[in-house]
Amino acid sequence: MASTVYTRITAAGNIKASPGRLYALIILNPDSSARHCILNDATSGTGSEVAKFLTPSKQTKVYLFGDGITLHTGIRIGTFEDSDTIVTGIYD
Repeated sequence: MASTVYTRITAAGNIKASPGRLYALIILNPDSSARHCILNDATSGTGSEVAKFLTPSKQTKVYLFGDGITLHTGIRIGTFEDSDTIVTGIYD
């Protein structure tokens, strides 16, 4: 892993607006019901779905990707179910 970068988002948007490797997502859900967000290999919209993450109510989940997931277009959370959810991506 080269030098890693952290980006925090609170709405649908780019974690990285160019190709990269994603090593982890930290998803904080303060709400009283489960929430989901979708990881896309894109820089806009919701195309090229890579994975969907469901975070139980009032929990923080850490999703580790070992050697990383290579995303060829960009690292984007294209769907964000709730504005109280916070997503932090760790990538290079």
